[in-house]
Amino acid sequence: MVTSRSHLLSGLHLVALSLLGAFVAGCYTTTYYTKAPRGQIAYDEWNHRWLYALIESGARPNVDELCPGGLAEVTTKTTVLNALAGGLVNTALSLAVAIPAYNASRRADDTYITWESRSPNNLYQSSLQIWSPSTIEVQCAGQGTARSTW
Repeated sequence: MVTSRSHLLSGLHLVALSLLGAFVAGCYTTTYYTKAPRGQIAYDEWNHRWLYALIESGARPNVDELCPGGLAEVTTKTTVLNALAGGLVNTALSLAVAIPAYNASRRADDTYITWESRSPNNLYQSSLQIWSPSTIEVQCAGQGTARSTW
């Protein structure tokens, strides 16, 4: 018989693995450079993507308004804070979906369902990616000489 304490431990293991994954997986950065010299950072905001990053929400930065003198670079990155926030939210949502389904399946007639197939531990393989935050940074062109490309 599985007790509520083992459910709690299973949930804590899932949270711990999510946090570990956020730190071990690393963060990614994609940067678009122009030859213009770097100036001030005109935009540094979080960007929100939903449902496995298929849907993007929020306004995109208008580079022409932000940098009337020209653009130096645009960077899209997933920081540790982005990964941590997304991991915690997605883990909480996954647990909110999985634990009631798990408890309901325990009450059902499970002639053809094995204990392992109903375990909350299977959530590791099927976690929901509802929210994927990232950070967008826009840097305007500054004064000085043009940068060389690579």
